[in-house]
Amino acid sequence: MSLLEDIFDLLQNVLEYFGVSPDMVKKNELHITNAVAQFIGCLF
Repeated sequence: MSLLEDIFDLLQNVLEYFGVSPDMVKKNELHITNAVAQFIGCLF
């Protein structure tokens, strides 16, 4: 599970770099996590 957490942290940093506020990221955390999980599923 730590790999998923690392990916989520990286995604959060990328979003913050592009100007997305951390509050918005937290509000959409479940949606983002699902999107990341689907992306990982596509890779494997």
